[in-house]
Amino acid sequence: MYAYEWSDVSNGFNLKCLNAMADETVQNKYQKYSFVNIGDEGTLIKVEGTDRFYHYKCDPTTGTFATVDEITSVTMGAITCGDGSFTGADVTTLVLKQVRDDPQAYAANNYVQQVNQIYGIVTDQCIFKVDATGTTLTATELVLDLHAASTRAYRQYSSLPEHIDITSKHLAIMSPVQCDPNADNTGQVYVTNPSVDVYTFSSTTWTCIDLPDSDVGTQAWTLPLVT
Repeated sequence: MYAYEWSDVSNGFNLKCLNAMADETVQNKYQKYSFVNIGDEGTLIKVEGTDRFYHYKCDPTTGTFATVDEITSVTMGAITCGDGSFTGADVTTLVLKQVRDDPQAYAANNYVQQVNQIYGIVTDQCIFKVDATGTTLTATELVLDLHAASTRAYRQYSSLPEHIDITSKHLAIMSPVQCDPNADNTGQVYVTNPSVDVYTFSSTTWTCIDLPDSDVGTQAWTLPLVT
C-alpha cells in the first residue's frame, strides 16, 4: 500500500508511506476488497471473507503506515438489513464501497479533498450508508433492501459487490436479465441479455438500461438461482 502527497515544488506526487501487505492466496477476490478513504484519519482495508477492517494511517516521519485499530463490527441501530440475518456484530460478509472522486466537486471545494460517502453492501441483503468516525462504523441510512421479494422476483438480483457501482448522483446494479419484467428467463443458464438498474438519489427513482448481448458459453456469467 502506497500513500502519496502532492508537491507544488516538484509539481508531482511524492511517496510518503509504504506498507507491505499480506499475500492474497486466492488471487481472484480483488473486486470484493474494501478500501476506503476516511480523510485525515487514514484508510480502512478489509480482505474479502475476513472478519475485520484494518484502520491504517500514514506516518510521514517514518514513511510507514501505523495500524490504528481493527474494527470488527458495525452499529446498525434501528436499520434492518434484508432478512435481518446481518446484525453488524460480524462484518465478514460486509463490503464497503465509496463514491468515486468527482473532479467538479473537487474544484468547487477549492481543491480540498473531501471524504466521499461510504456505502456498506451485504450480498443479497441490503445496501446502506456508513459513517466512519474514529474507530467505529455506524449505519446511518438504509438505501436498498436487496432481499425484498418484490425486488428479487422482478430483477433476479445477485447483488455481489463487483456488480454494484456508486457515484455522487447514482447507484448502479448489474442485472443478468433484460429490463422487460415480463420476459421469461426460465431454464436460461448463461447471461445473454444483461441490463443495468440505475438509482437516482435526488429523485429516488429507478431507470433500467438494456446492455448489448454478452458472450455465451462456459465463461459467461451464470444466472443466479432465485428461490
